[in-house]
Amino acid sequence: MNVRAATNVAQFDIWDLDIFKAWNATDGTEFAFDIAQPNPLIGSVLQVNLGREVQAGEQVDIGIQYTTSPTG
Repeated sequence: MNVRAATNVAQFDIWDLDIFKAWNATDGTEFAFDIAQPNPLIGSVLQVNLGREVQAGEQVDIGIQYTTSPTG
């Protein structure tokens, strides 16, 4: 993903997904992550801690290991 504004967190919609792992797809280091409480209207939000502040214009490649349900 190309970073649009400086941040240390990437967020993803994870409607009915089970997340097991997030990592830096460039060097393989694991990222810590949290899942925000589900909202029945929009689902859950995966928040991946990038470990540092990345700047606008940087490229960040994130791998995510997950499983999905029939409604995901």
